[in-house]
Amino acid sequence: MVPREGTPVLHVINAGLPGRSVDVGCDFVDGAWWSNWAETGESIGTVEDAGGVAGVIARTVGAHVGTARQ
Repeated sequence: MVPREGTPVLHVINAGLPGRSVDVGCDFVDGAWWSNWAETGESIGTVEDAGGVAGVIARTVGAHVGTARQ
């Protein structure tokens, strides 16, 4: 977590490709918590769908979801 303009965000980095990173925020909207792209405010998904949100973030940073490192 890192502060961005006073608001904490999650800074996600692909360890294999450090240039591929995103900042993810969280907002309470219409009675639910939503994960969003910190830069644009666009929603990723509800925090209740943590697996789905994690998959979207992983694909965005170029991670190989569901594959084991050898």
